[in-house]
Amino acid sequence: MRFPKIFAHPSTYPPYPRAEQAPARKMYAVVALFTAIVLGSLGVNHFCAQALDSVRAYIAGEGLWSKGQKTAFIHLLRYLSSHDEADYQAFQQAIAIPLGDRQARLELDRPEPDPGRVRAGFLGGGNHPDDIEALVSFYQRYHAIGYMRQAVATWAEGDRHLLALLALAERLHREALDGIPPDADSLRELETLNQRLSTLEAAFSSTLGAASRWVNHLTQILTYASVALFLGLGLSLSLLIIRKVHRAERTLYDSEARFRHVVDSNMIGIVFWRRDGKILEANQAFLRMLGYDEADIHGLDGLSWQSITPEEYAGLDRDALPPTKRN
Repeated sequence: MRFPKIFAHPSTYPPYPRAEQAPARKMYAVVALFTAIVLGSLGVNHFCAQALDSVRAYIAGEGLWSKGQKTAFIHLLRYLSSHDEADYQAFQQAIAIPLGDRQARLELDRPEPDPGRVRAGFLGGGNHPDDIEALVSFYQRYHAIGYMRQAVATWAEGDRHLLALLALAERLHREALDGIPPDADSLRELETLNQRLSTLEAAFSSTLGAASRWVNHLTQILTYASVALFLGLGLSLSLLIIRKVHRAERTLYDSEARFRHVVDSNMIGIVFWRRDGKILEANQAFLRMLGYDEADIHGLDGLSWQSITPEEYAGLDRDALPPTKRN
């Protein structure tokens, strides 16, 4: 008697349905989304950190600019009193610091700035070599935007007064060499230039301070927003996946329960078998039809389709079972 093989080996099942691949694609999409959010957050933090570092470098540079200008003014006053060339040389050395920054700014304003002249200018301004790249990139990107535009305008105005101070100092130096004492108008002009430069230095520093606070505030907002977005998406997607998994588990449980009910009902003979034909499990209806019991299946040799199939049907089994896997 020939009995139908109710369940085949999994390798003989049809390809995995495309509709069933949707959960996997959703998982890939979730991973990609989380990766994009993390990378985006890192990018925002990196951008803000660079901006803050550049603002810090400019504030430090402003301090050097201001110190150089004030030192130059003090040495010039000393020279006018002492006529000692050492004091005038000290004036020139001090004023060279803000003039170096001026050289860098003017070069950066060119359509194609010379990196060597820019670097030489910032180094002449006393800036740290490691800060120069940040100073250059920040200026090139933002010199016409927001706080930086205002700071650059103040910087340029300060340079104009600085050149006026230099021109006045050179004239007073020539007059001193000719034995002409400085007049009251020249001293008054010198004091006015110093006050204007001090006012512009304070305005430049205040503008950069406001820029630093704005960047720091923006960093906090973007960081909190990205974290909130990440957590919100993570929680919502996780809950969605958990609900789908629970539904799938429940569906699988119900399906298995129905299937087990069919197997245990013994309304039809049902058998489970391996690729090589060895029988793994069979219900009582199947065993009764063949005259076997559970011990025969789980015994030392067990049962296989080859051993229970009549000889005249053995060819059909050989055709159905893969030759490379058959015992």
